Amino acid sequence: MRARIARIARRPIQTTMTNRPERYGSGMDASDDSNRWLDDMLDASLPTEDRAVANPIAGEAGDFAAEPMPVHGGFCNGRLFYPFRVERRRAMDGGGRGPRMVHSYETLVVRSDGAVLEASTLPSPPGTPSSQRVHALTDGTRVAALPTPSRNPTWSLDAINAFVAARATGTDPCVRQPYEILDDVHRMIGSKVSLPVTDDMWVAAIFVVVTHMFRIFNALPILLVQGDHGTGKSELAAAVANLSFNAVTMGQGSAAALVRLMRECGGLIVLDDAEVLGAGFGDLAQCLKTGYRASTARKPITLPGGRVETFDFFGPRLVTCTRSLEPILASRCVRIASACGVPAMRLPENDSAALRDELHVLAMARAAEVARAYAEMTMAMCDRKAEIWTPLLAVVETLGSEAAQDALRRARSRHSSLV
Repeated sequence: MRARIARIARRPIQTTMTNRPERYGSGMDASDDSNRWLDDMLDASLPTEDRAVANPIAGEAGDFAAEPMPVHGGFCNGRLFYPFRVERRRAMDGGGRGPRMVHSYETLVVRSDGAVLEASTLPSPPGTPSSQRVHALTDGTRVAALPTPSRNPTWSLDAINAFVAARATGTDPCVRQPYEILDDVHRMIGSKVSLPVTDDMWVAAIFVVVTHMFRIFNALPILLVQGDHGTGKSELAAAVANLSFNAVTMGQGSAAALVRLMRECGGLIVLDDAEVLGAGFGDLAQCLKTGYRASTARKPITLPGGRVETFDFFGPRLVTCTRSLEPILASRCVRIASACGVPAMRLPENDSAALRDELHVLAMARAAEVARAYAEMTMAMCDRKAEIWTPLLAVVETLGSEAAQDALRRARSRHSSLV
């Protein structure tokens, strides 16, 4: 019943920790007992050990910290957020001609505890420019802009509804163990292409999981696939993108195109055959150099009318090329080599859409655990190499199998000896 109500209401329902008596005793005050039940109410979808409090809508006057959250893959107070679009149908009075159905597209935001939220622009003083208006979700979380769904959404509506229903009943939305999902990602990528170093297949699989929770991390590695023509670079990039978070392939393009794609899609951007990056100059190379870190991924863009707005383009990147990158850009990369003459390990075709849905659920359900592991690991970071490997390590130490953990350690050690 809770699951059915949650599907209709699109938000978590509440339950009480106090057992409700079948009837009141002769000396029991019904109103007092009801108040006690209300005091004990908890969101059924929120584990008691992870009840992060969202930023409330301020009820008093004053100045407060302005820290709006990017909605695409957003992470705030231990929770992930994902915007999605639905077609909403309503029956309305047809004015004497009977009821008629009206349709509209609506953008909603699912939170990792199962709440489904809407967004609005808060009231502002008369004459306030649009760039200074405050936007917030219904839970009070401030967002950088009214949410728009990705142009390339990778989480199906059926899977979102199932996730919300599982959270409403207090059950784990992950049907399988996290390491089993990671193992399937590894097998699916391996069914498309083979690599000369088998450990690199695990690196690619772990990177896929990182894309689904990338806002947790302060910095991300650029996954560099390098090798001669015809060695399967594009095939590997396509296999990774097929399972990653809101992934899109850019091909040849400019820094402005990369920023625009990040704004519209909000996930992994694949730069295939990016030979122009070999020299390390130009706006695109500079954009990649600064975009790997959340604190520096900002670019001012001139909009129509001359207004300048700063866009956040932090996010995961995958680059394929034949030539080596210049040292500064290469220092932000985790390199995977491709080679000729290595046959792919062909496996039966799997349902990539279903596995991608599982990855979204896994990220939502385990984001807080990964964030805690990452916070502990960042205390020991001492250089850029540690900075770009730590997100991969945090994911595999929290969610991975022993095989994945051992492979990542060997890959990191080998990468350090090559740099």
